[in-house]
Amino acid sequence: MRIKYIRFIVILNFILILILMFINISNCFSFYLILVIGISILILKIVINKQKLRNIEKSYLLDLSLYSFTIKLFLITFLYIGFLGLGGDGFAFFDDRNYHYWAIELSSSWKAGKSLSMWAPMEGNPGYIYLCAFIYYLFEPNTLIARCFNSLISTLAIIYVYRISIKLFDTKTAKVASLLTAFFPPFLLWSSVQFKDVVVAFLIIYIIFQTLEIQQNLKLHSIFKYIISLIILLTIRKQYFPIMVALSLFYLVISQKFSFKRYAIGLIMLISIIFTGFITKGMGYGFLGSNLIIKGQFNVVDIRESYLKLIEEIRGGPRSSLIYLILKENIFKKFYLIPIPLIFSILNPFPPWNIKPLKTPTTLFTNIGVIANWAWIFYLLVCFIFGFYYSVKYNFKKSFLLLSTSLVILLGISLKYAGGVQRQFIPLVPFFMIFSSIGIINFPKWKKFYPFYIFILGTGFVLYLTLKWFVL
Repeated sequence: MRIKYIRFIVILNFILILILMFINISNCFSFYLILVIGISILILKIVINKQKLRNIEKSYLLDLSLYSFTIKLFLITFLYIGFLGLGGDGFAFFDDRNYHYWAIELSSSWKAGKSLSMWAPMEGNPGYIYLCAFIYYLFEPNTLIARCFNSLISTLAIIYVYRISIKLFDTKTAKVASLLTAFFPPFLLWSSVQFKDVVVAFLIIYIIFQTLEIQQNLKLHSIFKYIISLIILLTIRKQYFPIMVALSLFYLVISQKFSFKRYAIGLIMLISIIFTGFITKGMGYGFLGSNLIIKGQFNVVDIRESYLKLIEEIRGGPRSSLIYLILKENIFKKFYLIPIPLIFSILNPFPPWNIKPLKTPTTLFTNIGVIANWAWIFYLLVCFIFGFYYSVKYNFKKSFLLLSTSLVILLGISLKYAGGVQRQFIPLVPFFMIFSSIGIINFPKWKKFYPFYIFILGTGFVLYLTLKWFVL
């Protein structure tokens, strides 16, 4: 069913935003920002029209995307003004501020005809800085333009969540999943600041979509898009590159019957991966990222030790965080501890009442993040659990790629951060929304378990407080 009156609402919202642009707070609202918003809407329209869908589905996606994009523009404006009002410079964290200023430095060097590399400061993950620098080079060095670009990318993810759900499940699931992705509060929030996580989320879901395209219709342009997406992902978050290569290739092998098509896909993909390997070698990562392993870039223990030091600096010592105490343990010797960081990664931010005094831009953003996550903790999480269960039980073969990718990434961020970094949850949002949509559709089958879920959740809160204040 098509969403009614959304275009009218979007037009009104867009007019309101244009009025805000002319206020010209901190010289960031400019003609170029309005131009980028217009270009973004045009891109959404073009991408949706290119999809192999019925006109009624295209109309649904266009309305949904425009409404989601408009909400993100309001959030961008509100957060930026809020950050300035609390005495900040428009940024909530150290990282987003660095992304902005490094991108300015890089784009300025391009305009001056100089060569500058951002490989070193980003430890081999400079892709997002280069994207921001390219945008600044085309328009102007304006953080709101970069945030608008983030909002566009996260909105494009809605389209491919719909397409994947159509391929693997049905139209009803696709509509619910796209609706959840469009309006899931934490995804809206992180789309409105200058962080790369929503870009990572889009790339992962886009790679999965192209993998399904290759599996169903062997076409060279799908293989080309698949390779380009992998290379971009490698430069933005290299840890996910080997995961996506391994799982997508494995899925392509097991999902085909013994036929010429299977061997043709295997041969073409082998050639493509070898080609990609030489590209990654030329970029300094080694053949298919082998240098990452050789240099110990995936050493989880070292990463955890670095994160422990960071927690000590920002949270006041070893007894200030339960997550800190979990990270201190050698999880490779105490495997029984693995479920604890896994749970914290899913529940992050936790506990859901952890609101702090509103003193800085960081506390403003984190407080909004805590409230935004209530929809996930109190309802969508249990929908996700049952949706995941139904997918494994009734549709395992088709949904294998979604299931395996989400599990491997979730396990990785659990081992690395123990649920202590909220934004690491964002790349998993499209997966969670797809499985949550299955849970919502099947709600009549499991609604009797919902009170039990709330009881378990309440028990968990009490246990958390007991461990934090009386035991540890």
